[in-house]
Amino acid sequence: MIKSEFFPTLTVGWLNGWLLLVIFFSIFGILLKTCPKEVISRLYDKEGWTKMQYVSTKISKILGLIHIILVIFTPLNIGSIEFLIGLTLFLIGTIGFILAIINF
Repeated sequence: MIKSEFFPTLTVGWLNGWLLLVIFFSIFGILLKTCPKEVISRLYDKEGWTKMQYVSTKISKILGLIHIILVIFTPLNIGSIEFLIGLTLFLIGTIGFILAIINF
């Protein structure tokens, strides 16, 4: 039987979700350092954006920050099927992200 919690107990620990965040942002940093400058300028180009795009970007940044805070304080339940499924999705998403940046 799968035990699921809507609000997990948030704790500070070394085996929390921050480990996966460090891996992801390290890969992102390495990709940015190895990309040509014109690729980086295209990634952050906001020319021609509408007001709605600016507003939705600000809202998504706030929601993303809340999500990152929750991930940092959520303990990983290593050994559960949910963790293995999530880790598989994380790896697939990270590989897709790397390929997208390289092809951009």
